[in-house]
Amino acid sequence: MMGLLLGGALLVSPSPAQTKPSERPGTRPFPVRSHGVLQKKDLSRIVFIGASVSDGFGNGLPPSVLAQRVLKDRGFKILRFTSSLFFMQPLKIGPLQMRRALKAKPTLLIGIDFLFWFGYGWMNKDARMKRLEKGLALLDQFPGKILVGNLPDMHGADPRMLAPRQIPAVGTLKTMNDRIAQWVKKRPRVRLFDLSAHVDRMRKKGIVLPSRDKRVRPRRISAKELMSKDRLHPSKQGVRYLLHLVLGSLERWGGSALKASLAWDFAEAMKD
Repeated sequence: MMGLLLGGALLVSPSPAQTKPSERPGTRPFPVRSHGVLQKKDLSRIVFIGASVSDGFGNGLPPSVLAQRVLKDRGFKILRFTSSLFFMQPLKIGPLQMRRALKAKPTLLIGIDFLFWFGYGWMNKDARMKRLEKGLALLDQFPGKILVGNLPDMHGADPRMLAPRQIPAVGTLKTMNDRIAQWVKKRPRVRLFDLSAHVDRMRKKGIVLPSRDKRVRPRRISAKELMSKDRLHPSKQGVRYLLHLVLGSLERWGGSALKASLAWDFAEAMKD
């Protein structure tokens, strides 16, 4: 989301978070180009890349860290190479993240906000489209399975965090998201995470909190609770919801064979 989801982490130092793989780069075989249904083996080594949402900016809870907690002891290794400073040099930080990810030999790459700053920033429409192609080309360097997010509409965000001129026009956003969808469709190994729709719901409508316990009444969580005051970044509650959606996307990709492996008690995780 929002890459910087964004925008004004000028005062934020690089996250110490960028987790380093335990093995030396190059000691593991690179995954063979894969297609079709997501399998459990595709989850053995998951790498998160991206900007401020993936880095936990403003809430201290990167989705990858929460994923490690809720998927603990299930045989999944989860790493991340993310940065809240992505907005400063997307054409340098993006390639750097990809190089680090490739060295880690992932079986699955997750970049829900990786493309954000390839579409947002101080550019006109033509420049946005050209930069977006560079982001997609970076993703294409990885021959394995990828879950990638599209671009949310962040109009109305605090201008001190994201200047209005950094935000693409609505029509340009649609054109870029159509391009991302087209790119994904041509690659069976890639699935789209509809960040645009999810963020729109979080910012405007809120959600109804599901629970695996049928005795617990569903609870509504407002947009105010899901988003930070900057109307740009998710709160901790919002991060939990986004991870719930990510795992749901992976579950649908893998079908019944993955359902038990990815199930987690969303309502319980939202409490603390």
